[in-house]
Amino acid sequence: MATFWLDQPVLSKAQISKIALAQVPVDEFNPSTYWIACLEAHSLMPTPKELAMIRSYIEFFLSKRGWVGANMAKKILSDKFAALSGVNTVVLRKAEDGWYCRRITWDQMWSRIPRESLLGILDNELTGSSDREWAAWKASHKTTFA
Repeated sequence: MATFWLDQPVLSKAQISKIALAQVPVDEFNPSTYWIACLEAHSLMPTPKELAMIRSYIEFFLSKRGWVGANMAKKILSDKFAALSGVNTVVLRKAEDGWYCRRITWDQMWSRIPRESLLGILDNELTGSSDREWAAWKASHKTTFA
């Protein structure tokens, strides 16, 4: 059975500070900032490896997706948290029964990937399992995605 966001406690200030060190923003169910990706505040604390995966996805999105040029991507990535106007923010939530994600669109539902892992969500929900650039990115970042 799914764990709904009201059933989980909000991340503590100390946890949010640790997450911020990984340059992953924490926000609400409907963030008003156009983050590339963020962690929903009613999430369980991700592991350092999971935080590294989220940050790597953000870097991949800006570096490889062609939304912005290389110089603009570097500038956005140098900010504390990566945001880009017009992006449909990917909101991630870790629950006891796995990971959930959604994009900020008219559809306010959480999607569920049967693999229940963050990597399964990143592979299937966000980039498409046949995406060669994403596969090459993961191969070049083996310590993050091992």
